[in-house]
Amino acid sequence: MLNYSDSNLMADELASFGPEVLVLEPDHLKDRVIARLRRVVADHEEAAR
Repeated sequence: MLNYSDSNLMADELASFGPEVLVLEPDHLKDRVIARLRRVVADHEEAAR
């Protein structure tokens, strides 16, 4: 368990670990991390075109 006060900053930090991160809960943090990782994938797909 990690203690944090800003879920956006924590999501940024966790997403920086890429495929090495696994967020199980809370759901709002997990959703934010997933959104950030999906954005990275989308940005790289666009750059590859």
